[in-house]
Amino acid sequence: MIRRLAALALAGAIVSAAACAPKAPPATASAPRYPEFMQPPVAPSAPPATVADLDLAWSQLQAGNTGGAERMYARVLKAAPGTAAALAGQGYVALARQDDERAVARFDEALAVVPSLSAALMGKAQALLQLERPAEALAAFEAAQQADPQLALGPRIETLRFRVIEDSIGHARTLAKAGRWDDARAAYDAALRMSPDSAVLYRELASVERRSGLSVEADAHLGRALELDPGDRATHVLLAQTREEAGDFDGAIASYEAALKLEPSADIEVGLARARERADLARLPEEFQALSAKAEATRADLAAALALRVPGVLTRAPARATPVLTDLRGQWARPWIVATLRAGVLDAYPNHTFQPASRVRRAELALAVLRTLELLAAQGDRRADQWQRASPEFTDLPPQHPAYAAAAQATAAGVLDAPGGVFAPTRSVSGQEVLEAVSHLQRLAGPLAGRDRR
Repeated sequence: MIRRLAALALAGAIVSAAACAPKAPPATASAPRYPEFMQPPVAPSAPPATVADLDLAWSQLQAGNTGGAERMYARVLKAAPGTAAALAGQGYVALARQDDERAVARFDEALAVVPSLSAALMGKAQALLQLERPAEALAAFEAAQQADPQLALGPRIETLRFRVIEDSIGHARTLAKAGRWDDARAAYDAALRMSPDSAVLYRELASVERRSGLSVEADAHLGRALELDPGDRATHVLLAQTREEAGDFDGAIASYEAALKLEPSADIEVGLARARERADLARLPEEFQALSAKAEATRADLAAALALRVPGVLTRAPARATPVLTDLRGQWARPWIVATLRAGVLDAYPNHTFQPASRVRRAELALAVLRTLELLAAQGDRRADQWQRASPEFTDLPPQHPAYAAAAQATAAGVLDAPGGVFAPTRSVSGQEVLEAVSHLQRLAGPLAGRDRR
């Protein structure tokens, strides 16, 4: 009931704004029972008897005699079927009786005869409001305004439009929350047709499209959102994530950087670092991209992993002279091999070879880890004392073994493990083991791991 009264109040305000229109002359001497109703005009060609009957029917309706009004309108329609004013009058009778569905049907019949009948459009809009169908009511009010500009419904239409947009957005968000992506997209499309300049709506639609796997559409709508509001950090971040998922790492980097310029954030820094790493990886040869699946990693793989994951640690190390090596021509990992040699993390062999295809064993991996930890210590990491004092017991690696110190520090730092005290220094390591070890080093290095980017 409260909603119905509110709808009638809105409709009454709308008609009051249209009081200057000449199409609704007073039908009774006393105060009308339904001042929010708009009397349907009579066709100029109507016979005088029909005009009199229609005026009498309207007077009875405004006096509260809906039964008498219904009989008079039926009498007119019996004599002249299809009389639009009588059909619209029946719609108002139904509206007065709170039979809103029948009211809409009668108004539609009237509009089928005279599509621009503003009184029928106004009545239909009121009935639709009471039926909680605000979007259809808005369309009816807009049609009435177009049919009769003197109605001056602009402010009221905008108020209802705002309500419709809010309802549409709320419905779209509910659908998205429920994971009904196709329905949510349709709801956001409907909201955007009413509010085409809303950056927030474009961003929320793009979020739904991203979850639906429609990265191209999401990218386009996020671009539109940024045209409307270039200072929205959330849109920049969502665009970065969308592009990163689509494999456009350079585009993702640009969007993360734009978001950071607007407001620094640790989460965005993490996203930017990840996008940069993935961009670097995407530019690498297939040999390295397939490293995680390799049963046995090579020295070239280890050099590339170190140089790519902890480049800052290596570049800050004092540069060592690099020997001339005879087996790096055409080698895919040559730049990273050279970087590890200059930092002293890996060594060349005395015969001036690096042997990039040689398998990496646990002892060699531990030595590379040790030397990286030593670089961290030289660069100010205070945890180094703890690692250096460690003296774990290995069942297969006595303290006097040349690889013991490296294995001890690598395990103390949590980079390598020795389940059950077994270190297995001669066992070959897999590509995944290399990546995990270097990832541990990357976490230990923290900000020092990354390359300075200016």
